[in-house]
Amino acid sequence: MKKTLRLLLLIKNFIPPKKRVLWLAIPVFCILINCSHPYQQGERLYAVNCERCHGNDGEGFENLYPSLVKSGFIQNYSPSLACVISHGSHYLQSRQDKNSTGGMPENPHLSAIEVLNIVNFLHHKFETGFTEKLTTVESSLKNCEH
Repeated sequence: MKKTLRLLLLIKNFIPPKKRVLWLAIPVFCILINCSHPYQQGERLYAVNCERCHGNDGEGFENLYPSLVKSGFIQNYSPSLACVISHGSHYLQSRQDKNSTGGMPENPHLSAIEVLNIVNFLHHKFETGFTEKLTTVESSLKNCEH
């Protein structure tokens, strides 16, 4: 970690002063939170907001909490996954989803970037091959019907 910080301090001398703060912010942030893979924030957010019901493995729990492994929102790629994460059962019921159990909480405290990170973590975890973009998630969240 000390070598990385020294390298960043050396490189900063070649970057115009106005751009230094932005350019150094991301690597320094990753050093501070110990980023080891690009899905780490999504994994942490999943652990805090989703894991208690859907489980670490995404299998859910019997008929109470649905499996994410078999979820059409993940397996068939659906931009509305962002709406499900953000609005929970309210979004599912607005779509009259027959598989909705009616108990998924809303997560209005999550920003679009945090929702994006959860979405991309889920696609990575379940090896769907999909990667979402922030603009798509922002657009989905603006257009959620609930």
